[in-house]
Amino acid sequence: MTVTYTAATERDGRRTQHWTDRFDLSAISMAATSCVAILAIALAYAGRTSVFESSERAAAAVRPIDLNTVADAAPLEAAMETVFSDVNDRRLAAQQLFRFLVDERQQKRTLPNVGAIAPLFGAAVLAKLKPFLSVRTRGEFRRQVLLFTCIYILAFHVAMLVWRLRGIRTDPLLVAVAHLLTAIGFAVLLSRADPLRDSLTFVRFAEGAVIGLMVMTAVSLVDFGAAGFVKLSYLPLIVALSLSALLILFGSGPGTSSAKVNLGPVQPIEAIRLLLATSCRSSPAWAWRSSSSFFRKIWVRPCFSAASFSPHTSSRAAAWGWRSPAWRC
Repeated sequence: MTVTYTAATERDGRRTQHWTDRFDLSAISMAATSCVAILAIALAYAGRTSVFESSERAAAAVRPIDLNTVADAAPLEAAMETVFSDVNDRRLAAQQLFRFLVDERQQKRTLPNVGAIAPLFGAAVLAKLKPFLSVRTRGEFRRQVLLFTCIYILAFHVAMLVWRLRGIRTDPLLVAVAHLLTAIGFAVLLSRADPLRDSLTFVRFAEGAVIGLMVMTAVSLVDFGAAGFVKLSYLPLIVALSLSALLILFGSGPGTSSAKVNLGPVQPIEAIRLLLATSCRSSPAWAWRSSSSFFRKIWVRPCFSAASFSPHTSSRAAAWGWRSPAWRC
């Protein structure tokens, strides 16, 4: 009968491994981070709505007019009483504003914020009118928060599910940190905007986070170690130079500035920097591999093949080189 000896550290290691195999730490960390993210967003929503309700009660008792759903100019004329004392001025301003709203609806566009009517009024007039106008209801704001919170949370779990199904190893701590940081950004943007009158910046933030996760997941599925991608190491440099040329030719600046930083609705400068950094990282490695393989083909292999096929000649050449006066110097 044989007796085996197992150290205590080895037994503890087996127990730890068995426990980690039973529970997926990446799933647990993502679930815990999502709970913290939901809590942060819920607290930001509750705080923002509480501050908004108290400010609305202190400002005015009138219900704000929704510019995206108003049916005629009469409600708008009532809101103009705080700005224009003359009846004709109020009627004219209300008609011009309603005509502007009709034009926007015919183009199938909705006002993202009350500030969109700024071309019709000055800054001082708009500041007085803003408490009496809105672009959405409380229910619409609540639905937007709920919808984009769900989209944002589910995007991280879908990415983790894709990586697990494809057998791709990921760093759960790094993904959880990214999830937590973006949740803080979501909550901060949610707590700053006026729910009824300002643009919902958290919507664009959530869309950007989802697009970033999609790009990250798609890039992680590509095998960049394949031979085809090694030969495309100069592609980031070509794309960066192309974007720079487009920015020089068709770029524009903010307002009346002559600086060319905008290419349509985007600013490609950050993408250009990233592509240049990628090119500087990959091109020297590609050049070194190409040059080393080239020199092996034209120099190393012929020398070794000649030495292998003529051993007497190579040995005599080595002996002659050793006896040469040049080596003695």
